[in-house]
Amino acid sequence: MLKLSPPGSRMWILAALCVAVVMTLAVALLLEVAPPHDARTVLQMAHVVLSFDFNDDSWGPLWNAFDSWDKSPGRDIYAETFDKGIKYQYPPTAVFIMMGPMQPPGGRPFLYFDLVSIGFLLLSFLCAERLLAAGGGEATGPRRWVEFAARLGLVALLGMLFWPMTYGLHLGQVQLWIDGLFALALLGWSRGLRIAPALLIAAASLLKPQFSLFLLWAAFRGEWRFALTLGFAGAAGLLASFWVFGFDDFLHYIRVLGVLADRGEAFYPNQSFNGLLNRLMSLSDPVAYNNLEWRGDHFPPPTPFVKIGTSLTSALILGLALFHRRKASEDEGRMLDFCAMALSATIASPIAWEHHYGITFAIFAVLLLRAANSPPALAALAVAYVLVSQNIALVNQLAATPFNFLQSPILFGGLIMLVLLHCLRSDGVSFRPSGALAPAT
Repeated sequence: MLKLSPPGSRMWILAALCVAVVMTLAVALLLEVAPPHDARTVLQMAHVVLSFDFNDDSWGPLWNAFDSWDKSPGRDIYAETFDKGIKYQYPPTAVFIMMGPMQPPGGRPFLYFDLVSIGFLLLSFLCAERLLAAGGGEATGPRRWVEFAARLGLVALLGMLFWPMTYGLHLGQVQLWIDGLFALALLGWSRGLRIAPALLIAAASLLKPQFSLFLLWAAFRGEWRFALTLGFAGAAGLLASFWVFGFDDFLHYIRVLGVLADRGEAFYPNQSFNGLLNRLMSLSDPVAYNNLEWRGDHFPPPTPFVKIGTSLTSALILGLALFHRRKASEDEGRMLDFCAMALSATIASPIAWEHHYGITFAIFAVLLLRAANSPPALAALAVAYVLVSQNIALVNQLAATPFNFLQSPILFGGLIMLVLLHCLRSDGVSFRPSGALAPAT
């Protein structure tokens, strides 16, 4: 009689990864033949990034902001870039990355940034593999390396078929850097480290200020080494931006955040509650609340319906992340709690583009192990994975109908993940390697 591996064991993890690969390929093939036929699937996007076809979605606006500041210090870099029809939404601290080399002599623009993004993509793969290895244990001797290669290969294959990350890489998005920083911080947190993860989250916060909410999250839980390190590192980065760019640009950025909070985006890749509500408004005014086409010089007009709905959902999501404290017996090492804070900061934002969900790749590794003993949780996790990992362009056929709320598949997948993060228990799963199998840290 065939003996099945127990849930969460080494062989179970390999089998689960194989099932995930088959499921991902099956859904991708179905989407290949589904309308609209000009939409890219994860298979096509994998081919695009392997062909080194990258754009400058982050690098171009950041360079324009740096160039405006460099030529006219003290001027409003946000007004300068918006006047050029560029929706520049990065904090002043993000401009620091433009002060390094951008391209080799005679090379393609922003090549160095693309290479760093590839490095962060690979780092995300490795961190997810290490989380799975620590949670399921590792073999000894030569078999350890065989299982490591198989596990990493399967994780990398899933990663290359993970829409938020590969699409972000194709766009030329700094989000890939945030994905890698978060994945490494999560891995460090799982090993009991606090200072190194705090420094990584601080670095991510300089690019994505929403992650600064980790400071409150840690303080409310008495994680003082993490909180103090994050606070000092973040303050140092902020003071450096004041010194280089001036305090006025910080005030201008706060004004931009106010505009984004009031208006948001109706364009379907905005996978937030703000995007969902703005798309519902497109039923009454499809021009002002444009749903299917990107308009670089236009924001949807503010309405109480969208503003109140966005504020309420954001308050609920962030409130749960900050104040829902789990017992130590329910969440070993606060792993689920750590992941919930990161995902909540993403979903609660007025603008959460598809590629912003790249951080979920490492979170799926944590959830896979924590859900191993619960078939209903595993089924919910599988649904969430399909919704988040694929480009389900089929739902855009509903753009002009009352069912256009279904244009938010990644948001719904993220919400399923959030429910699992708040409800699952540890069930004895530890992510800390032990004994001779522990890697050097």
